[in-house]
Amino acid sequence: MTVVAQLVMDKDGNVQAVYPVSDTDKTTDHALFEAAVADAAMQWTFTPLWMEKPNGDGTYELTAEPFSLWYVFRFKIVDGKPIVETVKR
Repeated sequence: MTVVAQLVMDKDGNVQAVYPVSDTDKTTDHALFEAAVADAAMQWTFTPLWMEKPNGDGTYELTAEPFSLWYVFRFKIVDGKPIVETVKR
């Protein structure tokens, strides 16, 4: 089972929203996995995205900006144990 999700972070790196995206049929099981991904990812924090903005006088102001990332979550059973693999896209 695979769940692809876009994670949206605020300027401080806190996850503000999780948007699961799927190319497969929406089964009850798949909806449960999407909910589990959203619940887990909402607890994550990231290093803020720092951007340099020119002040026009040759200096720059460093500011944190909101950003988003895509992740792929793969769920499987290996030797009777649940395994989750996460890949950043």
